Amino acid sequence: MTGLKPGGFLWMLAHDLRQSRRGFLSAFGGMGGRKIAALLTLVTLALHVAAAGVVAWIGLLAPDRIAPWFAAGAFVTLTWMVAQGMNGALRTLYGRGDFDLLFASPISPLAVLGSRALAVAFEGAASSLLLLAPLADMGAWLGHPKWLAIYPAIVSSAFAGAGLGLALALGLFLAFGPRHSTTLIGSV
Repeated sequence: MTGLKPGGFLWMLAHDLRQSRRGFLSAFGGMGGRKIAALLTLVTLALHVAAAGVVAWIGLLAPDRIAPWFAAGAFVTLTWMVAQGMNGALRTLYGRGDFDLLFASPISPLAVLGSRALAVAFEGAASSLLLLAPLADMGAWLGHPKWLAIYPAIVSSAFAGAGLGLALALGLFLAFGPRHSTTLIGSV
């Protein structure tokens, strides 16, 4: 497969996802792998316990009163994904300072930009799934299998939000220039 060669799209995507993972792990300071895994397991369990209460409460609502909650959740999630996309664009364009080098190399600019955009979408999906996956899991476990639709909704929202966020960030770059747009996006 040509994408697995150094400089190919899949190779660049693996590199960008590795960078995302390192950025995530850096938030834990000098904690070891086992401590991070234990902490994430405890947080996941706590979120599932809290989600069970939320699902039980929403299950008590009449069916016509549930739809607004899901609509509000979808709106908040998509807004979060767009903000993540804009922040991801800022990090992508200025964070590593390697675009000049990458664009001067024989690597396809499409592979560079495409892999970074997909990594931004992945980061947005991961952050939203942290909070919404427990709702989907507990909803299905408590007899509401339709709640598992949260998973494909998050993935599609991640792609839409990342694309819209990147487009908005690029529009700000074109309209206000790099210096002012980084100030605007950094405040999002």
